[in-house]
Amino acid sequence: MKVSKQKALDILHNFNVQKMQEAQGAVDRNLASIAPHKIVVLAKELDPKSDANVKIALLSDTLLDATTIDKDKTFAGPSRASTVAAVVMSNLDVNGDGKTDLVISFSQKDLTKYMMAGAVWDTYLYTYTSGKRICAFDTVPVKGQTNKKYSNAERGHDR
Repeated sequence: MKVSKQKALDILHNFNVQKMQEAQGAVDRNLASIAPHKIVVLAKELDPKSDANVKIALLSDTLLDATTIDKDKTFAGPSRASTVAAVVMSNLDVNGDGKTDLVISFSQKDLTKYMMAGAVWDTYLYTYTSGKRICAFDTVPVKGQTNKKYSNAERGHDR
């Protein structure tokens, strides 16, 4: 039985989406222990061509006062190996919970340097407080063209 190239690609794509959703489910079930602290990328999308900064909020919680982080050791990026340093920081209660959060600005162009346009990326914040390492992430789309054959929902993305 001969299968067309397109049918084979569709089968592989569906398999990959299913496995990605299963992996995401496993992460979701364990996320609180893996990454107890939260960040929020304060942009609907990142623009790799923009000279503007993008703001990322590190949310304070019962275990973390975000304003106490080591500001000289605070970086963001798609992975630990490809991070950029913070440009500006300010204190603000971002989520209205009465705790002061830290809003950190990064160069958008530098932050997206290793991100593929048209995809949704995990964007990580790495920092330290009281000598302990902190890592938190949020997902954000990167503006640009990618394979438009499949919708974001079919790819399994949450935005």
